[in-house]
Amino acid sequence: ISAGTGNRPVVNVGVDVYKKSGSTTWNGGAGHSTDFHNGNTNLHGGFETKVGAGSVHGGGHLNIDNHGRTNAGANVGGTIPF
Repeated sequence: ISAGTGNRPVVNVGVDVYKKSGSTTWNGGAGHSTDFHNGNTNLHGGFETKVGAGSVHGGGHLNIDNHGRTNAGANVGGTIPF
């Protein structure tokens, strides 16, 4: 939780969690920020897992503002040791 100062202070509230299960780590969270005039809610999650000497990772997010506008994305990638 954090709050700014000024004429329209912004308040942020959120939570992030992660769980390690074997060689895979899962993470996710949610947050909301508002200046009591405009607001934005964010949901996000992802994973990373070991594959041999490398790894594979991926994740996604969804943002929704108080006007109903959305923004979403996803990614996947990997590491290959040389």
